[in-house]
Amino acid sequence: MKEKEVNKETLRTIGSSIGLIALETQDMDNDDIEKQAKFLFHGDLHNRWFDKCITLSVASSAVVGANVEHSALDATVAGQMWEYVMTDEEYDERGRVIEPFRNQRAFPVAPPTHLQWDLNGLEEDLEHSKAHLRQMIADSDLVVIQTYGKAVPKKCRLSPDGWFQMAMQLAHYRKYNENVLTYESATTRLYYKGRTETIRPVTEKSVQFCKAFDDKSVPPEDVKKYLKEATDLQCRYKMEAMRGLGVDRHLFGLYCVAKGTNTDPLPDLFTDKAFNLRFNLSTSQTPVRTTDRWRLERSSVCGGFGTVTDNGYGVSYLVYDDYVTWSVHSKRSSPRTDSQEFAECIRQAMDDLRRLFDA
Repeated sequence: MKEKEVNKETLRTIGSSIGLIALETQDMDNDDIEKQAKFLFHGDLHNRWFDKCITLSVASSAVVGANVEHSALDATVAGQMWEYVMTDEEYDERGRVIEPFRNQRAFPVAPPTHLQWDLNGLEEDLEHSKAHLRQMIADSDLVVIQTYGKAVPKKCRLSPDGWFQMAMQLAHYRKYNENVLTYESATTRLYYKGRTETIRPVTEKSVQFCKAFDDKSVPPEDVKKYLKEATDLQCRYKMEAMRGLGVDRHLFGLYCVAKGTNTDPLPDLFTDKAFNLRFNLSTSQTPVRTTDRWRLERSSVCGGFGTVTDNGYGVSYLVYDDYVTWSVHSKRSSPRTDSQEFAECIRQAMDDLRRLFDA
């Protein structure tokens, strides 16, 4: 097919942009966080450009949210930008920026232009793509719930992040009678061009805690001790990962070198079963309070991401003192997963942890 110059120019314009703004014809339900999350995740199919690192979706009511693609940046960057947007400007009732914010950082903006497309001869490809996207959206199982916040584990003198991670481990153990390889992200932005490292919250201590929790022969004080040991170990691993002492990125780099230099056979480490296990539980805490401008009344209420495996879960949790918003995602096509059931398992585990401490 002869190259279509108009399409090349449009794609070049989009590719050179910082991000996109999607002006939606539909509205977000301001009272339903789960519907808002689905709206921002995929919308109605036609108005997302997932190859860009960030798309700001503006609903017809002017409610705004963001869809971020992970390759170019991490959630900490998007979170800081989002916090700045929500806290650094003031608006009047008509949505206009008021003084003194109007000219605080003024810079010239080019007038909008209508990008052109020549779609002749592409109709079949477009229909195929739309059918594929419809199937992906139909397969997306996203559930959002809220529980109590970090004030409870702090009252119990335990790490809030460790508490939430162990709640997920307990929830998974109860539902599936096993603990699986679990990913938790750690930021390495203490370093120049630092991105992320892997925290592995599943340890002998976490498994011991999960097995003991519902065992009536184990005294509650022992369960508390196992929980503290598990959260302390998770917290230590997290701090080591943030300081550049994690193992996953290093091993992945060595793997890429071995593949890139056509090393044959690959070192035994890279063909070992343990190295090739999937992260069937992928977790991450949505970053908030990244700037000194932060105000609760102008903060995000939810963040989330999709599962990274066909038979697993992607769980994001946004933490405040009084509540945590959990986003649980899986695929409906999986015979193993059910986001609603797992979200309720997390809720039950959180309630049982609080009951253990009478907190």
